Amino acid sequence: MMMETEVCREFQQGFVSLQAAPEGGSELTIVAYDILITDLEARGNKLGARHKLALYELLAGMTGFALGYRQGRYVYPLATGSGKTSAIIAWVTALHRLGMNDVSVSVSAFTVAALCDIKKQLIAHGVPEEFVGIKHTDEKAGADCPSTGNHDRRYQLVTHARVRGGRDGDLFMLHQGKARALMIYDESLLKSDAHSIQKNELMAEIRGLQELVKDLSREPLYGPLLTYLGNAGRCIEDGLYLLKSRTDAEALTVSLPPLTVDQLEAYLGLMKSYPRHVNIRELLDISQYKLRIVFTSQGGGVVGYELGIPDELENILILDASYPIRKLCQLDSSILQGGRYGENIKRFDHVIMHSMKAPSGRCSIENSFRSARKEDRNISREIIEVIKQAGKHEAILIFTFKQKSGQISVSGRLKADLLAAGIDVDAKLPDGAPRINILTWGQETSLNGYSHCRVVILAGVLNLPHLAIASKIVGQRDDLQAEAGNSQISEVQYSEQAHMIYQAVSRGHCRTVTDGQANPMKIFMMHTHPQEVKLMLGEVMPGLKWRPWDAQFNKKENQTKQGQLVSQMLNFLKNVPGDVTKVLTKEMRSEVLGKDADSSNSRLFSRAVQQLLEDCYGEWYKEGHSLMRLPSLYA
Repeated sequence: MMMETEVCREFQQGFVSLQAAPEGGSELTIVAYDILITDLEARGNKLGARHKLALYELLAGMTGFALGYRQGRYVYPLATGSGKTSAIIAWVTALHRLGMNDVSVSVSAFTVAALCDIKKQLIAHGVPEEFVGIKHTDEKAGADCPSTGNHDRRYQLVTHARVRGGRDGDLFMLHQGKARALMIYDESLLKSDAHSIQKNELMAEIRGLQELVKDLSREPLYGPLLTYLGNAGRCIEDGLYLLKSRTDAEALTVSLPPLTVDQLEAYLGLMKSYPRHVNIRELLDISQYKLRIVFTSQGGGVVGYELGIPDELENILILDASYPIRKLCQLDSSILQGGRYGENIKRFDHVIMHSMKAPSGRCSIENSFRSARKEDRNISREIIEVIKQAGKHEAILIFTFKQKSGQISVSGRLKADLLAAGIDVDAKLPDGAPRINILTWGQETSLNGYSHCRVVILAGVLNLPHLAIASKIVGQRDDLQAEAGNSQISEVQYSEQAHMIYQAVSRGHCRTVTDGQANPMKIFMMHTHPQEVKLMLGEVMPGLKWRPWDAQFNKKENQTKQGQLVSQMLNFLKNVPGDVTKVLTKEMRSEVLGKDADSSNSRLFSRAVQQLLEDCYGEWYKEGHSLMRLPSLYA
């Protein structure tokens, strides 16, 4: 670490440099900085010199937009818990106190609750309520901050969904008919809404729908719908066949059969009765887009996208702690780096990551919790052991998967197992805070109410399908022809996981900073390839200590039959010669099951193949009754 005198020297030189610029020496920046530091220190934060410099630089960046010295889209990647949201409050408060009534801004956050918190803090700082607009349809949040609707206000608060949905553009882009100085966008900015459809999953849903509606002849629309879906499916299949036969690296695009607006609305209306048929509904949603045929190591399908952030929204300041490691966000060349001093303002020398190399995808985790006997639910047993060792007065935060329709509830089964083990899931700490807290992936950002948790457990890590990653890559580049090869998909996949892990653990005690150090915390994570995310996490969590999470129950010898079968499959594929491009699944089944390869094991084998393709990022994908080795399409 840099010696204290060197940090102070950098701090002084940095301030001199920043204040030499008009935005850095502006009264707006100086007043906002005083408000911000006072607020943070009043809440018990002890800020180091470099941390203060990074915050001053952020405020100066906001001022640059207000004074007209800066235009465009800039990202400030300050660490989680470093005071980014507090900086918004301080800067808008300074605008009001200085009477800069000609400067209007909008602020976008992920949740309505986050926006309500911002509004309440602004009012507490003396900003008149009639100056702060907030538009939402969340009745629960409205109990605190009712929606102001379309009323034009100087400081407008909107959710990401409202910005991305193309709704109310005039509300958050204009004030009194003039363009707002900027939008402050809290969290990562993905410019497009991406879509993907896996061919095999789509065709299976179409066959299932045919069976479901074959006796519903009274509804005349089912026939045309099934005909359309069949034609669309064949169009995708033909595209995949053509792509496999090509030797050039040029992307292959396709247009599905056209639909009228009335047809599309009618078909989507019919599919509301079939919530599990997600690929069919997705196909209808994007049926009129230009789509691209893509192969990945998990199979083939189509991808498409539509821009989610209006091109007219030119001036955006993005607050994104994950930007240094989130490769997907970095693919947008229109976003420029806005800060020089935000790197490594927070260290994690007192945070320990306990890592277990184990399958961590949804399929593996759900299968473990699906076991009928609690003695076979090894992941649950590992979590119980960690909680018992933590002590009764240590708060625990657990992340796992959200329940899918018709699937097991991991969080529900985990709570039942905790109770059976004598752990009170409703226990409170002496200060009244809940001891056991369970969240699901998708809640890893924007929540600040769990900083009392000194232990964070990741019961699995969200693993996006490769085709979905490919769609996000072309969408972020705003180019359907953009390269989306397997190596880039894997890199983005790992970086997305590292981003989610970083955000999830940052909900806990390490969120708070004391003299440049994250507060002490223990993390327990299972991951198929922990070494890959370790390298990326090191960039945003410098000083993080890694230790093994020694499995007591989730050991290889204690694996379920499915887990053992997956391990055997992996060994089988490793021994396939490099020039062999196709392996019949019945050959692999016969090899790994031997004399047990009878019909009674067919369901077990099918689930094991699914887990194999989900948990390992290999060179194989499933097509029909074969595993195919995928050649590089982008050599």
